Amino acid sequence: MKNEKATFLVDFQKMKEKKQSDAENTLLDLYESLFQYIEKEANLREKVRAKHIFAHKVGIPKGEPMASDIHMHFEHWFAFDYITVVGSRMFDLFIRDKKETMSKKMLELSSFLLLMTFEPVRLQETEKNYVNYKSIITKENKQATPFIFPIEGKYDDIVLIRTVQTGFKQMMIGPTIPLNDHGAALITKKLENHQNSVIHKRKYLKEYGIDYLR
Repeated sequence: MKNEKATFLVDFQKMKEKKQSDAENTLLDLYESLFQYIEKEANLREKVRAKHIFAHKVGIPKGEPMASDIHMHFEHWFAFDYITVVGSRMFDLFIRDKKETMSKKMLELSSFLLLMTFEPVRLQETEKNYVNYKSIITKENKQATPFIFPIEGKYDDIVLIRTVQTGFKQMMIGPTIPLNDHGAALITKKLENHQNSVIHKRKYLKEYGIDYLR
């Protein structure tokens, strides 16, 4: 009897799609857990303090209610950029309190989210499922996929976006800040005059990026 060797065909594309789907589901779980944690665990005084600082940074007059779209920006700034009275960010506190119950994949993704900050980019192509852009900081051409929030802006606009590597893709986190001509010129000049490394520029944007919402 003739021996027949079995032929195994590996569907690498299917494997890649499965890995990407798993990574995006991990991001969604992490994202939901973070904002549930903030809603339940964040100190009320901390939230009040954060709102005062945010209103000052983005130019909301004292006593004026925060519009819903601006409130979305506040929530993401509070989660990822705001520094509490004890010198930590809410995302840091979330990881510290929940790390024992988080999966390995969630912890790995958290390490990337910790470094995430606003990045000024020039839009080159915008579609429903992706956006092509050129980074003002690194001059690299990149592509990102909107996650929950759609991209705001059109060709050649300069906008501020947050992205995080998720599987094989860069995913956009939170709402976009489209810049007017004055804001675009201001941030471009600021970064050009900032002769330090990319790391120092990202540190500046982590602290002051939300100011350009003004």
